[in-house]
Amino acid sequence: MGWNVILLSSGFSNPAILAMVEDAVRDRSYQTGCVITTAHPKKQASPWAKATKKQLEKAGLSVSFVDFDAGDKIPDKADVLYICGGNTYHLLSSINTAPFDVRERVRDVLDHGGLYIGSSAGAVVASSNIATAGEVGGDKNDDKIDDLTGLSLTPLYVVPHDTPEQDHAIEQFCSAHSLDDGDVLRISDDEGVFIDSLQGVVDVVS
Repeated sequence: MGWNVILLSSGFSNPAILAMVEDAVRDRSYQTGCVITTAHPKKQASPWAKATKKQLEKAGLSVSFVDFDAGDKIPDKADVLYICGGNTYHLLSSINTAPFDVRERVRDVLDHGGLYIGSSAGAVVASSNIATAGEVGGDKNDDKIDDLTGLSLTPLYVVPHDTPEQDHAIEQFCSAHSLDDGDVLRISDDEGVFIDSLQGVVDVVS
């Protein structure tokens, strides 16, 4: 298991993906995780956030909620970072204005063998640029951010909740940004993309 980034559309809706995470927690002796709720308007009260926390705890982790908007920091000993869905622009804005360097902290977790799991907005923000959030996904840029640089855990543009109905929007997106189809990572709700952040995409589980 060389991967250290998992990108999802709809949390652990696919039991096979959750089972792989449970195996990783055991095999890599992970102990601590956090669920980052910043993107969702309901924060830790979101049903998705609460369900994910329980799933990670059942996998054997001690899990806390983290909200950058509330000034929370990623725990020093975090092995697993789970970034919830919601509004991608707000998530990125909060990452950029957090009272600590979120990018550096995420890289530190990965450099020490930890795991990044991003669902929906959490998957999009893992890319080098979150432009798909608005141009394909329909997120509103109410935070009025101009710099769309993401966490750059993958060079691919990420599209969660993928369906055939998005084909035209993705074609337009690629044309507008001089991209090929292979530059866009499309993830359906039952898929998980497992990435080695140094080697690129290594597996898709559906």
